[in-house]
Amino acid sequence: RVQEIAEASGVDADQCMYNIRSTRAANFEMQCAALKAAANELADAAEGEYRLVVVDCVMAHLRAEYQGRGDLSERQQTLNGYLSELKKIAQAFRVAVVVTNQVMAIPDQFALGAPQVKSCGGPVMAHNTNTKIFLKRAGRGRKKAVLQHSPFMPYGDCEFSITAAGVVDAVDG
Repeated sequence: RVQEIAEASGVDADQCMYNIRSTRAANFEMQCAALKAAANELADAAEGEYRLVVVDCVMAHLRAEYQGRGDLSERQQTLNGYLSELKKIAQAFRVAVVVTNQVMAIPDQFALGAPQVKSCGGPVMAHNTNTKIFLKRAGRGRKKAVLQHSPFMPYGDCEFSITAAGVVDAVDG
C-alpha cells in the first residue's frame, strides 16, 4: 500500500520503502525484543531521522499467552511495563507512537440490540494512552474514525476511505 500511495503522490516509492523498518513478532517475547531493537536503532540514528513508531497490535500476543482471570494481574503488569517503555521511547527520541489494539464484545450489552465493544487492556491501557481513536466500518468502502478521548481535541468523528492515493476524506473522495 505504501508503494501505491507513493506512486500516486509522485514520490519515489523505493525511497519510501527504504525509510520504513518493520518486524513481525510471533509472540510477546519477540514483540519486546523488537521494541528493544527499535529503541537501539533510534538511539543510533540522527535526531529527527525517525518520527513514528507503530505497534500493531499491542494486546494480541498478551491475550493469547495470558488466558483466564488467574493470569489477568500478571498480564496487566506486563502490559503496563511494555506501555511504559513505549512512553519512554516517545519522550527520549521525540517520536510519535501509535498503538493498535483489539476490541471485545461487552457480554451484558447483547440484549440491547447491536453488540457493543470495548478496547482490550482495561484501565492499564486507558491510563497509558493519551488519545483514543475508534475505527469502524461505515459502509461502501468507507471507514469511520471516532475520537473518543484526547487531551488536545474535542470528541468528534469523520468518515474516510483508503485508496491508492492514501487516506482521503469520504465526502471528497
